[in-house]
Amino acid sequence: MKRNEVPQWAKWQLEHICATPEEALERLGALNGGIDELAALKGSLNDDEAILSVLKKYYAVLEELYEIYSYASFRLSEDNGNSEAQQMAQRCTNTAVRFDAACSWII
Repeated sequence: MKRNEVPQWAKWQLEHICATPEEALERLGALNGGIDELAALKGSLNDDEAILSVLKKYYAVLEELYEIYSYASFRLSEDNGNSEAQQMAQRCTNTAVRFDAACSWII
């Protein structure tokens, strides 16, 4: 069965994650600031308050990354031949790698 033959009620409702692909890309781009902030905090874990602050920031950025990554993955699963979905999924992967590298000192 082709996707255009699937009834609307049986399709993923991706607009609950992001209203449009453009919104997903904007949110993904905004993550770079959070990643840079986390990288700049390296060496700042010198008391309980600092540790808590860094972990809150870490998990906030990670949660946003997972949400956007899920959106991109679902869009790609709808049609693996969709070049826009492929590019978005690749950008998410690249951002995830950058996040992991920037935060490797945390965990």
